[in-house]
Amino acid sequence: MTDRIEVTEEEIDAAEKLRGRGEFETALALAQDMLLRTEDGDTRMRLLFDVLRCSAQLRAESVTDDAIRELEKYPYPDFSRVLANSIRAYAEIGLGRPKDALSLLDINLETGFFEREDFRVHKYDLCLYKGMALERLSRWNEALEWLEKAHAMYPDEASAPDQDMLQHYRWAEIEILFNKARCMYGLNKYDEALDLSKRAYDLATGDTKTVALVYMANTLVMQRRYSEALKLYIEIQGMPHCKSVRVDQLQEGVSRCLDYLGKSNSQSKPF
Repeated sequence: MTDRIEVTEEEIDAAEKLRGRGEFETALALAQDMLLRTEDGDTRMRLLFDVLRCSAQLRAESVTDDAIRELEKYPYPDFSRVLANSIRAYAEIGLGRPKDALSLLDINLETGFFEREDFRVHKYDLCLYKGMALERLSRWNEALEWLEKAHAMYPDEASAPDQDMLQHYRWAEIEILFNKARCMYGLNKYDEALDLSKRAYDLATGDTKTVALVYMANTLVMQRRYSEALKLYIEIQGMPHCKSVRVDQLQEGVSRCLDYLGKSNSQSKPF
């Protein structure tokens, strides 16, 4: 019989970083392997939530259900169920099923857990997710209310109590700004949408900064500021590839701007 290889913090962190980059299949396989190698209760709970986060994104429903059933065997099963609902709701939004996400989030709200001070960060996420789901359903004003509730809980970096929350805040605040910007598109408030996109750009790093530039360029098109939009689209095309930005969408933006500017120039020429 071979000796059990102990699971290390570094292994778990590495798998979670893969999940954070969207490599869900690889992260799931690693988490499942580590579950086979540890009997420690706290470690298993962390890994089960990692499994749940990956399986929900992959629509691996049987894996999700198994993880939830095992989590309910540990202390505080009600807490595990509520947190599992939030994880599943976030996945449902990304998978294009915002109505299902809303149902899960409303179930969570009915539990009363989210009025507890020790659930503050979970309430923050719930408000954000509910705003995101409502935005996907074109319920712009309701979405803005929930997004603002989330923002008010942690309005700036100084409100984050520790480094982990500071990192989470930076991700969540950008999501709040992007979702608010999309609400403003729906309400035809393009000046506000552009301001929100610029604020997201100032906060963002890496690929997210590129995404914010796309929001800005798209908003400029909606404002019929085609020359400015074209410059931004061309700038983005010259940047390193960003997997969140489709090449065909950029080209479509460039073509739209060139088409309008070409027509405008031809109309301005004297006969």
